[in-house]
Amino acid sequence: MADSTGFPASDGGAAPVVEDAVPAEYRAPASVRAAARQEAVEPAAAPEEPGAEPVRVSVGGGLRGRILTVEGGYGSRRGWGRSGTGAAAPVLSTLLAAVAPQTLLAAEQVDAVHLPTAGDPQTVLAHLRSAARHPGPLLVHLGGHLVADKRGGGLQLTLRDKDGLAWAAIAAELHGRPADRDTLVIADLSAEAACWAQLPVLGEGLPLWAVVSPDPDQVGIFTRALVECLHGGRPGGGPVLSPEQLRGQVHSVLRPDALVLAGPGQDRPVFRNTARGAGQGRPAEPVVRQPASPVELVEPVVPAEPVVPVIPEQRGPVTLLKAGVAPTVRQVHPVDLRKAPQPAVTPAPTPGPTPTPEDYRAALAQIARTAEAGDHAAATELALTLEQQLLATHGAVAAPVLMVRQVRAHVARLAGDPAAAAELYYEVALVLLTTRGPADEETQRVATNAEACWRAIPDPVRALRTAPAILELRAQLPGPDHRKLRSAERYAQRLGAQAPA
Repeated sequence: MADSTGFPASDGGAAPVVEDAVPAEYRAPASVRAAARQEAVEPAAAPEEPGAEPVRVSVGGGLRGRILTVEGGYGSRRGWGRSGTGAAAPVLSTLLAAVAPQTLLAAEQVDAVHLPTAGDPQTVLAHLRSAARHPGPLLVHLGGHLVADKRGGGLQLTLRDKDGLAWAAIAAELHGRPADRDTLVIADLSAEAACWAQLPVLGEGLPLWAVVSPDPDQVGIFTRALVECLHGGRPGGGPVLSPEQLRGQVHSVLRPDALVLAGPGQDRPVFRNTARGAGQGRPAEPVVRQPASPVELVEPVVPAEPVVPVIPEQRGPVTLLKAGVAPTVRQVHPVDLRKAPQPAVTPAPTPGPTPTPEDYRAALAQIARTAEAGDHAAATELALTLEQQLLATHGAVAAPVLMVRQVRAHVARLAGDPAAAAELYYEVALVLLTTRGPADEETQRVATNAEACWRAIPDPVRALRTAPAILELRAQLPGPDHRKLRSAERYAQRLGAQAPA
């Protein structure tokens, strides 16, 4: 059932409503500035050189890749980190965030979802289920501590707030992924003594690359070594590297008591090679030398008379002067070794005051009127032009740029493209989470707009592709008693049931 806004109603409360990103005062009639009326000029693509063949350095056949990072913990037993300090520090997520997603997974485009404080088993399973259904290449990174399930006898990955998540449930979600899709599961784990008898079967049927240590303080060494290898690349290697190519260098820093588990698919390329010139050019063709023809030996010639050495005639020095012409005498000018006076330095012009929203209120008013009049293409063009101008002036994370990007999302929603609107709101929300924090009202409002547009996507398949981004936002902005997060998770589960297998 849909509410008055046209969005599907959420579970357990009213559906989130998109709040207008254009302030009311910007809608006042005003003359449109010339800058807002300029057409957006797209730079022409440089023509490819004749005969140059592009080198493909990606996996997945052009499909969008996905990275899912799940960082568990030790439950109520101890804090995360060495000697129990830093209980809330997301160690593995911090390490992986230092690597570009396209380096961890060498796809042309990559979506990354991080769960640095995974605490609810159902949330983790929902993310795993969504990742397993992703049609493109997939990399899953699991970190934490394994304990023995006293009731079921299996293994559990401890989480931050709960007892743990059964490893059998993790494997069941990933086992459903077709074998022809590029998949790699990396696990940086520790395990208590009661678990070691079951560890050899941990990766049965999974494309798993795992390191399990008996000491929880060793968690992170494997991931850190992998990150360092990816930063340096492999000189002389191909454009994409497999775990098998990095295994020797990564495992060289592990302790002898660490257990390494390697499942099938270790030779499949996954990581982008960041070494300079990796995969470029062609190997030089070997030079084939023709065998030299045999040389006949010639007998030496014996002269009939003794050879008398010829002594060359003694000559004077060579001169280029003409005979009878006096040499030219060059005049030597005195040289002053004192320093020359320095030219006067013209002071740099003092930058003018930073433009305020008043400077572009006319452009925003024109964009709002154009969109409400139904000319969404022109409004989108005006908004994109204004955003490019503000980017050049203020930078990517400045407040004016974020506001105009919200205007673009507003126009996309009016144009009937809620998927594009959700993605734009999602980008703004991520920046606000970093710059203002989760408690900021603007951050919460933009996240609500992103979720509302996500729920308005009519195609379940398209909405399911956007679900991990929205769930990531809600994991950091769960709402009172985690109600907003639970509602988003239930809606994502319904989308999964509606989407064709």
